[in-house]
Amino acid sequence: MISAAQTQNSAYTTLQKTVLDQFRQITRAYALFHITFFLLGFVELFLFLFFFSFFAKSSMLAFSLAAIFLTGFSYFVLLFYFQAKKPEQFQLLLKNYLKGSKDAQEEILQSLSQLASQLRGQEHRYYHLPEYFKTLAPLMEKFSIWTHWKDVHQMKELLLWSAIHESRELVKAFPTEVKAHRALSAAYIDLARLYMDPRKENPDILWVSPEYQSKEMEEKFQKAAERAVAELKIIEEYAPAEFWVHAQLAVLYRDLKQPALEIQEYEMLAKMTNNDQEILFRLGLLYFEQGQNSKGLRIYEALKKAAHPHADALISFYDAFASI
Repeated sequence: MISAAQTQNSAYTTLQKTVLDQFRQITRAYALFHITFFLLGFVELFLFLFFFSFFAKSSMLAFSLAAIFLTGFSYFVLLFYFQAKKPEQFQLLLKNYLKGSKDAQEEILQSLSQLASQLRGQEHRYYHLPEYFKTLAPLMEKFSIWTHWKDVHQMKELLLWSAIHESRELVKAFPTEVKAHRALSAAYIDLARLYMDPRKENPDILWVSPEYQSKEMEEKFQKAAERAVAELKIIEEYAPAEFWVHAQLAVLYRDLKQPALEIQEYEMLAKMTNNDQEILFRLGLLYFEQGQNSKGLRIYEALKKAAHPHADALISFYDAFASI
């Protein structure tokens, strides 16, 4: 017998696949639009320059120039139209997805999060070359990222803001429920990650947009991360000994470049886990980076006694503070 939960999961999977397929179709169509006009403009300009001496002796010069300007004008007119249309299409995809998700609010939240996670790395996978062209695969992957990263980013942002909206409604309905605040904090954490340079999680990415280094992206990250911290602090009030909360706070403080607060969280995590060696290693590293060498040496000594494989690596950071 197939349970109701399995049937529901299957329905969500089918719905998510439909939305993802429609999203890829929409974004591929826009990419085809840009590529078509680029190639058309390139061919027209090449022919104009190649046959310039011939065109200069006839009325074809005026016609060829007119064709080039008409192509450019048509491109920019259609570009402005599509730039206005694309967000509407993404909104319609989200609306149809939410319409198809008629279950409990918590399940819709989970479904939105799953759909956003399925888009992770999608910009790398738009185009595939045959096996005998594998030497060109890195170039094609760069092209795929360059062409589609913005669309994937916008769709994930839309899904995560929708999850945040649903989470806020859940908090309003159950203001003292830890589960509701956990859902909202998780959504803000995912949103903050969206605005970070992807190379922090995957250093092997072939190309990253310079927009990730922009002031706007940094400000968006700061706001999302600070809101996530605020929600996690609320959970801490109700469940002070919850490991997940302090682990998330430690990572957020690291990303926010607040080492003093990060140290406090790792000290708390060390107590909660009875001095887990990996947590101690990170804590020792932070002590050395912040010039608290006596505390760092105590951590090193504890790891050395426990024969931790990275104890010697830790002591190499002894002068980290002096080199900053």
